[in-house]
Amino acid sequence: MAQDIVFHTLNEMLLQLSSVTHMKCAADWVLSPQSLPANTILYIHKGRGRLEISGEAYLASPGQVYILTKGQKLEAVTDNTHLLDCYMLEFKVMEPHKTNDNWSFYREASRSFPIQGKIPVTDQARVTRLVEQLHQLAGSAGGQESFQQKHLFYELLYMLAVEHQNQAHHPLQGIERTLAYMKENYMSPISLETLAKIAGFSPSYYSRLFKKTKGIGSAEYMTRLRINRAKELLILSGLSIQDVARSVGYNEESYFSRIFKKETGYSPASYSKKYRQKVAVTRYTYNGDLLALGVTPYASVITEGRVGGPHLTSQLTDAVPIHTENTHYLNELIQIQPDLIVTDSPEYSSDLSAIAPTVILPYWELDWRERFNKIAAVLGKEKEALRWLQQYDDKAAQASRQIRSLIGDATVFILRIVGGKLRVYGVGRNIGSVLYHDLKLAPPREVRNIRWRKTVSIHELPHFDADYILLMTSPKKTDRKLYRKLISSPEWKALTAVRSNQWMQINSYYPWLDYSALSHEMMLDETVRLFVH
Repeated sequence: MAQDIVFHTLNEMLLQLSSVTHMKCAADWVLSPQSLPANTILYIHKGRGRLEISGEAYLASPGQVYILTKGQKLEAVTDNTHLLDCYMLEFKVMEPHKTNDNWSFYREASRSFPIQGKIPVTDQARVTRLVEQLHQLAGSAGGQESFQQKHLFYELLYMLAVEHQNQAHHPLQGIERTLAYMKENYMSPISLETLAKIAGFSPSYYSRLFKKTKGIGSAEYMTRLRINRAKELLILSGLSIQDVARSVGYNEESYFSRIFKKETGYSPASYSKKYRQKVAVTRYTYNGDLLALGVTPYASVITEGRVGGPHLTSQLTDAVPIHTENTHYLNELIQIQPDLIVTDSPEYSSDLSAIAPTVILPYWELDWRERFNKIAAVLGKEKEALRWLQQYDDKAAQASRQIRSLIGDATVFILRIVGGKLRVYGVGRNIGSVLYHDLKLAPPREVRNIRWRKTVSIHELPHFDADYILLMTSPKKTDRKLYRKLISSPEWKALTAVRSNQWMQINSYYPWLDYSALSHEMMLDETVRLFVH
């Protein structure tokens, strides 16, 4: 019946495709928060990134489709190692407005579009074909092309509507509904009959299907949820063992302690001393923070084909690789069984917390020193963090004196070629925070108000004239093309640093844009090498 209602509503509506935009995002691409001007289908073709839709976070990956309604708030950021390649299809929704018994006209729909949110896709190749054809036909003036576009758009919507309905009725979705219910209500008694009813199956069939799907029974899964949450509370909350036991649904502390030791091999009292041994990191930048604290990650994300990124490979040779380019990494973590997970993404926080205590540290919102201290607090390494930061500041002060004794108050300009664009780096993050804040080098006047970065044209370069230029380059074809255009331009040749032969090429990413404690220390050494040696 619900399926009939969805298609009945769609039949009443007049749907018109307005635009099709293909976005191939460059590194560091960010879509600032904005209200959608129209109903939108967002299709993730390639790459990874993070989306926030009306306050709810999602990890974007290939094959995902999101149907968003007009007025919803959307923001996004690409993963620099797996750049987003996506399509945005905007469309209008009209519905009939009856004025009398004889005739009616269409106006903008007052009802919400009947399909919303993240839509599962089983046939990614078909969706890709339809979206690419729609993009090719976008802007066509001919009647035949316009009619073909309308046909393809309705075919795409039909496919998504069917997928949406199949999601609601697929047996595995019944299991997923009960998993969500257990994650929200693990602290309360839940019977097998209740779970089976939520899934829409008989208790016996549900029990067999659950064990086949998850590898364990629902009661054992519930116990693991409780114990994993207890681990998290023992590590992060400061609650007493009795309060932890009650928080996860055990009225008797002694019974909780027996179950906890059976599941973990440790008593609750001793667990908090042991948990730091196996730390998994799902954001490559955080490796640099842990290593600076003397903690080698037990498992870490693959970046550019290497664990932790090229600049930290030698220090992470024994780390177990985590492949976060797809959601299978959750299964990898289950196999790894870490004691603690450090991540930047809230989307899978409940799934991660079901595996091990999980600390969420937002990458974009936190200053690197604030994040470093938070990680140290979780690991019980506050003294080590204080000592490391003091040594870092001493090293930065010494490096600053060395460099400034040679260049004085000369200005230093940071320019990056990435994704076929020129970007100026400001004073607040990454390389700019080290050079301008820690080393106290002087930025050009126009850079002082740039917190992170700004895209500029070659014609704007005279506004950023400086005594020294650090040019970040990459071997990518589009970037090499722009590099050749840049260095042959009259604007470039007229810059003070170029005329004085005081410009230097540096790597496009590592360690300059890896916003971590250890990478910043590496930047100090690299900057001294550039200016002093």
